[in-house]
Amino acid sequence: MSKNKPKRMIESSKEKKKSPILKLLLVVILIGLVVLFIKKVPIADLISKQNNNSIKTETKNEIKNDNTNQVLPIIYYSFDDGLKKQLKDDNSTWGNVTQISWLEDYTGIIKKDGQVFSKENNTVLIKDGVYEITVSSADGKNTLMKTLTIDRTPPEVEIKKNASGTYTITFVDVNDVKSATLRRLDANGERIIEEIDLTKNGLKKSIEVKEKGYYMLEVVDEYGNWLDKNREFVIK
Repeated sequence: MSKNKPKRMIESSKEKKKSPILKLLLVVILIGLVVLFIKKVPIADLISKQNNNSIKTETKNEIKNDNTNQVLPIIYYSFDDGLKKQLKDDNSTWGNVTQISWLEDYTGIIKKDGQVFSKENNTVLIKDGVYEITVSSADGKNTLMKTLTIDRTPPEVEIKKNASGTYTITFVDVNDVKSATLRRLDANGERIIEEIDLTKNGLKKSIEVKEKGYYMLEVVDEYGNWLDKNREFVIK
């Protein structure tokens, strides 16, 4: 028998000898990577980070549980139709609010012009004035205060004919007027010839109208009340 081994068998034997060395290298590399990772992010930091996360989560849960079923005070207003709407900062002045209310489990007090007016829920407001409404939760921890101005009185304006045939328009309270428009119409009062904004350059207390024509005055105060009587006159 020949003592020389086939070439293929010799190569196979070399591969078997190399295999354990490759495995050992892979193990060394893997251990090295683990050591580097541990040095970069210490285990103590990982544990601390995990603990901190759990503490934050518990705090959020506690806050959520404390606020469960907690309703902030809400003040409602309604008109003659009885339909309730939430009173907000952008609608704190109305001319025809008739009733103020709040949730049944809450307490409230209403002051009119600085004096105690009512502590009753669903209080009916029938008089003009400045109302301060304060509503608190049962435990007193949550309180809401709103100011509501009730004004149903139309702006006071006097239209007087002068001896010369002209007319003088007098405003009793200039500050109460939001808009004032004087319209001059044709002889039949059907077509507008001229429209004058009396507040454009600042409303004057008295204005004299001299030009001939058929006139109609429209005045609205800041609460939506308008002049509805004796607002037409004719200069011939």
